[in-house]
Amino acid sequence: MQRFYAPGYSLDTLASVCLLEHYSLPTWMINFTRRLEHAFSFAAGGNSEEVWKRIAVLPVRSFSGQVMNLTEHGFAVRARRQEAFGVVPDARVRDLKSATARRICNISWYEFRVSDSERVHWQNKLSELLRPDNDPTAANVRHEITRYIEEHELSPLIAEWLSEKAPPCVAVLPTESLIAPSR
Repeated sequence: MQRFYAPGYSLDTLASVCLLEHYSLPTWMINFTRRLEHAFSFAAGGNSEEVWKRIAVLPVRSFSGQVMNLTEHGFAVRARRQEAFGVVPDARVRDLKSATARRICNISWYEFRVSDSERVHWQNKLSELLRPDNDPTAANVRHEITRYIEEHELSPLIAEWLSEKAPPCVAVLPTESLIAPSR
């Protein structure tokens, strides 16, 4: 996290945590999006075989907690693509599905059923939202994790777990940027 609020990234501590949350690293933040289609993608497109899924609606104006918006930041490619925010609920809220969370955060939950064909549709949408090959920030996150692992000589199990959270990135250049070898 400290790497991302160093000069060059220009993120404060909370924004750094939000960035890492968007790249699947465990934090105390929760991702929300302003687009219903994206919420359905995350809820229904995951690996779970459950038929019933849930999404939460959180009115930001009446929310008791912190909301971090990275949709305007140059490094937050995934957050911009997902129109996503990092949310830190009120300290009294431990479970967003609880009656306390519903009251304090003014959060509403909606359940919906997902068929197998719908699940495939939402998995394809989710894959597009998470694509690392057209996201230079994913490579930066992976690079910083690798540096951290090397500097702190972490155990192989922890290093492997962290590495799995941020997949390696392959840059795909537009066709007009490719350079043909000379003959």
